[in-house]
Amino acid sequence: MSIARIRHKSLIKRFTNTKIVCTIGPSSESREVLRELIISGMRVARLNFSHGSHEHHRLLIENLRKISDELSLPLAIMQDLQGPKLRVGSLARPVELTSGEEVILVKEDGLLSALSTYEGRGKLVPLQCDLAKSVAKGDTILIDDGLVELSVHHVRANLITARVLVGGAVGSHKGINIPGKNIGGETITDKDKDDARFGVKLKVDCVALSFVCKADDITHLRRILSHEAGDRDTPPFIIAKIERA
Repeated sequence: MSIARIRHKSLIKRFTNTKIVCTIGPSSESREVLRELIISGMRVARLNFSHGSHEHHRLLIENLRKISDELSLPLAIMQDLQGPKLRVGSLARPVELTSGEEVILVKEDGLLSALSTYEGRGKLVPLQCDLAKSVAKGDTILIDDGLVELSVHHVRANLITARVLVGGAVGSHKGINIPGKNIGGETITDKDKDDARFGVKLKVDCVALSFVCKADDITHLRRILSHEAGDRDTPPFIIAKIERA
């Protein structure tokens, strides 16, 4: 290890009051990249449970902890639960939306018919849910934590026609929020419960809950975590993600 790297590592150890959280994805999950991230100051590794199998996450957590131990640097594991499926569907590549243009939103299973009907009349964005049943003309749709903003212009059957107010790139599985409306069902889904129990078994340090609406959402998750941990372990603490305000 170079003198510069040793000095950098020493500084990181001394000044860690501000924690750097990094989301681990396909481009950053090799041992080499994880090692560099930890050396460079990553103190919390966020694992997005919207993607990947339990086995994949288990191996990733094992690698993170081994590298952390090898470097003698602290690292916490954050498990980010998917939450209700109020999300964009699967896209081969991000859809670029420009302010002022028209966009068509449709549930994934209706995408083929929409393609034949609306080809050339606006960009298409697939949805994991049938949002058309829950919105009306004039409603605002926020995508990806509000980075993209749409205004509903027309709703027909399972199709939503909207005008882009704030443009940007829309990628797969980005969260959707309708301000003032609680859409998407229960905050903690069956998948979330299963994932949370898995996280406790692997001793994750914290669990992030998506689309929190009320205190009961946190209480419910705390019960699940505490029950799984039992008397043998301290359950992970909870981070509430306020995305429906």
